Amino acid sequence: KAALITGLLITALGVLPALSTDLLGLMDKIAGELLLVAGALATAILAGWVVRDQVQSELIQGASAFWARQVPKIMAVLRFLVPPIVAIVLYFSLRETIGAIGGFMAS
Repeated sequence: KAALITGLLITALGVLPALSTDLLGLMDKIAGELLLVAGALATAILAGWVVRDQVQSELIQGASAFWARQVPKIMAVLRFLVPPIVAIVLYFSLRETIGAIGGFMAS
């Protein structure tokens, strides 16, 4: 039953952009600019802070001696540099997406 409801919902969401190229462009903007960047931020936070030890051991496993020495630097960049930069990109993507939604609603 849940699979049927989910399939019908996905079909309904797929039919709408097929009927309107403007809606298709809006959905592309939301998925490509907003959700992709939000996923990158979530991944950086998850890998750098939540499961840090597992990520670090995975990076070290099978690495050459040179790259094994670089893992603490990589983790520092992942923890302290990547999230703020991606958050700034997310902010501007959110502003642009909200503007696109407003433009779509106005037309």
